[in-house]
Amino acid sequence: MEKHIQELINAFEIHFDCKVNSVNRLAESGSNRRYYRLIGENGSAIACIGAQKAENKAFVAIAKNLKNANINVPEVYFFSKNQYCYLQQDLGNISLADAVDDGCLSGHYSVAHKTLLKKTIAELAHIQCSGAQNMDWSVCYPQSNFDENMIAWDLNYFKYCFLKLSGLEIDEVALQADFDMLSTHLLSVPSDCFMFRDFQSRNVMLLDNELYFIDFQGARRGPVHYDLASFVWQAKMHYSAKFKDSLIECYLTALERYRPVDRQAFYAQFLHFSLFRCLQVLGAYGFRGLYEGKEHFLKSISSALDNLLIISKSLGSQFPYIRKLAKSLTKDNRFVYDEEYF
Repeated sequence: MEKHIQELINAFEIHFDCKVNSVNRLAESGSNRRYYRLIGENGSAIACIGAQKAENKAFVAIAKNLKNANINVPEVYFFSKNQYCYLQQDLGNISLADAVDDGCLSGHYSVAHKTLLKKTIAELAHIQCSGAQNMDWSVCYPQSNFDENMIAWDLNYFKYCFLKLSGLEIDEVALQADFDMLSTHLLSVPSDCFMFRDFQSRNVMLLDNELYFIDFQGARRGPVHYDLASFVWQAKMHYSAKFKDSLIECYLTALERYRPVDRQAFYAQFLHFSLFRCLQVLGAYGFRGLYEGKEHFLKSISSALDNLLIISKSLGSQFPYIRKLAKSLTKDNRFVYDEEYF
């Protein structure tokens, strides 16, 4: 049996005062962490085993701070002394993505779906502002702040894990010029909030008609725009332009409860963060899909490239080489998912 699992079973049996009847490994996603559902007569829990102690420590510490800020996150029942595993609340199987799946497939969301999505994006403002209070940023993994290093890592992720793997010939000087300009724009925005880092529909769970938030172990102090871009431009959601605008407006209304917002400046900054997030996502899809061959990520590449083209066009002449790449990549038949090809 998996190393560490017996320690988690023992912790479960102490917490729930019952024997574990079954241990079921959950499907892997985009990380190397391993998750199991432990079930007994008195309840169930999710066991996590992660090779990075600092990442595990970050999740447990951040979860505690968010819960203290009245934000719905899973309760951590047990954290091992060696920091390689922990036991957390079982939030069930229904993510926000599952709840609105019909809309994802068609691009047409019902009134109930739209209400749920708006509720989620309004809660983001609460997470970002309340979650930043009393946070010990030093626990964040792999770093505590959104800064030029993070920007460079994510842009190079796109360059080396997507562009290079694609085999597309690139002008590295022109690409770096656009990267430098984008970095300058991003660093001009204040970084003073809780940045979830991967705020998207698969990291929101529904339990007893309440929203719960998971997978925040990569959180850090950063600008508010990044998480909004992550949610609004999630590749597989296929939001219409009109509904994207509606989500953004809903978010800004919620954010204004915590701080004044200059809408004109915010929208300009938001486009830069949207471009940055899209490039980072394509880097992840390249690594997990083109390199590791994971089907879910391969299927998402086409939608992410469509987003890249839309965003780069919206920015006009600001990033000419990225826009040129977007035009070329969206016409490349290799990135239209074909099961036989992959």
